[in-house]
Amino acid sequence: MENESSSDEEESKPTEEPKAKENDDDDGASSDEDPILARYRDIRSTPVSEGRGGYMDLDSLATASPSKISIAPSTPATITRRATARRPGVKFTYNLERTMLAEEPVDLGGPQGSDLSLLESLLPEPEAKPASFDFDDDVDGPSQGAIQSIHELRQAGANSRFADELVDIMDRVGAPSAGKPSSARRSALLEMVQKLQEKSFLRHFRDQGAELQLFRSVGKETDIVAGYAIACIVITLLASGSASHRLLREFRQHKIKDLFLSLLAVDADIVVFSRDRRANVSNHMRQQLGNLKETIKKLSAIWKPASTPPSDLSPRTVALKALYLYAQQLQSTSGGISSLDEDDGALNAALTKELFAVISSALPLAYDDDGSTPPPPLLSSGLSSDAESVDLYLALSLLEMHSVSAMQSDISAEWTRHYLPIIANALEDSLERHQKSNRRLNDLELLVLKLALNTANNNPDAARYYVDKGLLRKLAEQSAGALTGVVRSAKTGEEFASDALNELLLMLGVMINFSENDAAAGETLAQGGGLAVFDRLGKAFLDGTAVASEADSEEKSQLNVAFAYLSILLGYLCLHDPIYQAFRRLSPSGSLKPLLESIRQFIILHDQIGKAENSEHGAEASHFTARLRALTQELDARAY
Repeated sequence: MENESSSDEEESKPTEEPKAKENDDDDGASSDEDPILARYRDIRSTPVSEGRGGYMDLDSLATASPSKISIAPSTPATITRRATARRPGVKFTYNLERTMLAEEPVDLGGPQGSDLSLLESLLPEPEAKPASFDFDDDVDGPSQGAIQSIHELRQAGANSRFADELVDIMDRVGAPSAGKPSSARRSALLEMVQKLQEKSFLRHFRDQGAELQLFRSVGKETDIVAGYAIACIVITLLASGSASHRLLREFRQHKIKDLFLSLLAVDADIVVFSRDRRANVSNHMRQQLGNLKETIKKLSAIWKPASTPPSDLSPRTVALKALYLYAQQLQSTSGGISSLDEDDGALNAALTKELFAVISSALPLAYDDDGSTPPPPLLSSGLSSDAESVDLYLALSLLEMHSVSAMQSDISAEWTRHYLPIIANALEDSLERHQKSNRRLNDLELLVLKLALNTANNNPDAARYYVDKGLLRKLAEQSAGALTGVVRSAKTGEEFASDALNELLLMLGVMINFSENDAAAGETLAQGGGLAVFDRLGKAFLDGTAVASEADSEEKSQLNVAFAYLSILLGYLCLHDPIYQAFRRLSPSGSLKPLLESIRQFIILHDQIGKAENSEHGAEASHFTARLRALTQELDARAY
């Protein structure tokens, strides 16, 4: 080996051969030489440059001062990985934290003993990495900021894309302006509605709190197309789950009710509206509006109890649906109907007026008798997929939710003066058609009954108006027929529908409010030929109490509630002497004893329920039972 090394050196550098040999001999002879030199004593010198004949001696490199070392530039060596035999085993995956140092040493490409090889020896030793299935606890703790799996990489990428996409859309949405409608804002809002149908986008949208920017100054929106898209966004957000208090505050703070008010004025289908030149809608955007219409119609759950969504979707329809969902959220978050008040609730005076206009337009009295105007969607036709029928149902539902707080506030007189005739006309039309067809009340007619119940409660003026219009007698006739059928079913053991009993309880409740708050209710009934109707009610009560006392099922036990309501109604009517005498003739005992016993039992039951409720409902129940005790005392005094 020594000879071969000498020959190689002679071929490459003949002029320095004596000196090289002399150095080799000296190195071999010396045993106390420098350790670094001993480490590299058998290593050949490294060429500095191919174009130069000089060599850099490693002895001088080791002993020279760092400041004096001068290394001529050389051609960089290629970094290559040592070839290793491929063995079967577990494959590496990207979730393993691989680094170049974590695997095998890197061959820096230079001959052993070169400056690159020296740098390799000075690199720190790589730390051992755990095996793929090593579940031992990490001694040094979890790595900071490391991506653990491909799922995290995908999620991080999705979040980044969503953030960029949302920023782009929100920039194009901008803010409402009073000038010419912005096509960019319209397109961005329409795109937003479609993307919110995706659950992932909707989740990110809520997490980012984008509604704070989206609904900013929403009440100032004057563009019907943009407002239509915003109402669809509200429907999507509220229909997908419970809205946050922050979102409801945004609606109130930025007066979204003003937007709804402007949309209620347009009852044409949105596609038809977009064809109007005044709408300034392009063909492409008209197609987008058609797609949006179909998207909202696919949310079939929000259109119940209608079996199918309406065929047309006008700005008025989407505004009513958005307003309805908004009112429902206010009720659920407040635990009651108090948040539908005039100040900061869902309805205000202007919206209330528009809702009653929707109801009034559906009544026959609002149309010409000459047949020149097509007939309206009557209340008695029931809730269907017709757009006008859906509008009527939503308007009635909103007013029914608002009626209790309205009648307990300063606007009670306004309701009685302006809106009570509309409710009375709707109820009269419903009862007349109900009597002719001998069928049960539909969803629209039940809502009208609830409106009459709430508006007549503790309101003598409203009760007087309803009674004078003859509605007490019409309700008595309907109730007498329903009671007769229920008693017959109970006696024969036939099943009767629970909704029929609920309808009966509602009608009895309305009549109780009429007769309690109008002292002349019994007299008006008798003068209008209602004594015959009263006889039917009295007979149904006397027959029904005997059947209800022997109730052996839950359905039959519910009859006790119906006949308790009936006894209260008959008790108020018996304050008028002709009716009192009529009941005495019907009673087997010739007195009011059966009637008084039923009322007293109801008082006991109502007191127990009131004690189980919270303080607010308990106080209301106590007030009601106090009025019933006063009724029994007055009836006792009349009996003697």
